[in-house]
Amino acid sequence: MAADSTGRAWAPLRFHSRDPVEIPEAVKLLSARIEALQAEDSNRFVATAPAVLRRLDLSRGVVTAMTCDDRFSLLFENWAAGCDRHGIDARATTLVFPTDARARERIESLGFVAYFDGESEHLREMTTSTAYGDTAWSTYMYHQNWVIAQLLALDVDVLFQDVDVVWRRDPVPGLREQASHGVDVQVMYDGPNPRFQPIYANSGFMYFRNSVAVRGLWADVCAHNELVGYYCSQQEPLNVILAAHAHRGLDVRVLDEDRFTNGHRYCGDRTPPADPWVVHVSWTENLVRKLERYAVHDLWFLDDAARADPIAR
Repeated sequence: MAADSTGRAWAPLRFHSRDPVEIPEAVKLLSARIEALQAEDSNRFVATAPAVLRRLDLSRGVVTAMTCDDRFSLLFENWAAGCDRHGIDARATTLVFPTDARARERIESLGFVAYFDGESEHLREMTTSTAYGDTAWSTYMYHQNWVIAQLLALDVDVLFQDVDVVWRRDPVPGLREQASHGVDVQVMYDGPNPRFQPIYANSGFMYFRNSVAVRGLWADVCAHNELVGYYCSQQEPLNVILAAHAHRGLDVRVLDEDRFTNGHRYCGDRTPPADPWVVHVSWTENLVRKLERYAVHDLWFLDDAARADPIAR
């Protein structure tokens, strides 16, 4: 039995909507190895964090965090260009965790603060994902969980988002306001995908109020890291863990999908919202399809050459 900050005991988390799972030994070993490497990464980040944070403006008590490799840094660059186009000053409050040196160089060239650990064996072992859910993708999801854990250990709220996001209006003030009234976690609605019931949260846009309860939530997420490898997804187990903590009293809110719009609204015969504040260019098969959607819906703010041949930038 586990206990929360009040001393109340809770039964272990169970995936009630699914049959019991048997984690393959190979997945357990991979998860254990990654966790060991991430523990070393954490020690280096803790030592470096004060200097990194001094380069940010923390007066609002919020850090926007992202992570990407060099290939997907193009999408980060488009997010930054979109912020500039819409008059949103995001540089002073954004911390990016690039997974390779080239991505760090590109991000810093745009005036953003980046933390890259060149000594990280975990980052060196990461390879380029070719499709959603492949082994490389799963390994990247372990890293995403680690990034959020590092920031929640600091005295700031965290807005974590994927790089394939566009801001048409600054979302931080409204999210921060909700958090100041006690909302613990705010998530983008992922759409009607039964894999992600019961909350249908998209893990590519999440706002965390920095509190004991939220840190407890994320400790549970990291304690179940082997499920990332089992499901080839961070989002699938996250939804069930979120639901379990919501049942225990965590205030979890799913954001208005007309304001915070996920990629499913741009699929099939669905009608996109007229004036979204944030658009997540998700629900795409690969980078090529993703870039096509950016163009079709006027979400691309770089030159067409970069979109047409992203690898040759």
